[in-house]
Amino acid sequence: MKFTDIERVIVNFQGDKTLGSGTSEDVVRLAETQLSSNIAGSYRQFLKRYGWVDIGANEIYGLGDDIPAYLELTSNTFWERNEAFRRLPAHMVPVYNDGFGNLYVLDTDQIIDGENPIYFWDHEGLPDQSAEYVADSFAAWLCNELMANEE
Repeated sequence: MKFTDIERVIVNFQGDKTLGSGTSEDVVRLAETQLSSNIAGSYRQFLKRYGWVDIGANEIYGLGDDIPAYLELTSNTFWERNEAFRRLPAHMVPVYNDGFGNLYVLDTDQIIDGENPIYFWDHEGLPDQSAEYVADSFAAWLCNELMANEE
């Protein structure tokens, strides 16, 4: 799936939605520097176009001048890496908290076909846990989440 699929699904989503106004390439680069991470593909495009979204039951972390503080990407990433009970590895960047403390994360050490894959991080997992692979891209994961919300 591609970023255009995200746009199509968001536009056609029939439930409640609040969309951010997006952010600049400079802000994305600053976040990458602060997080020591490479944000690629559809999530990078999402940040630039929307910044963040609150759509259906999904509150997606992001960047931008109009973002609610609790969805701000860099502060959430720092907290998950440094304060959380099961600390997130430094190469992972959270994009969504499922409401139970578990995270869906980008693996920024991997860029496959221009995309960071998405993994599931269990906040109650064992100290030596490995994240569970979920999707090839942010676009594939988000589109599946949003379409499941409408069913």
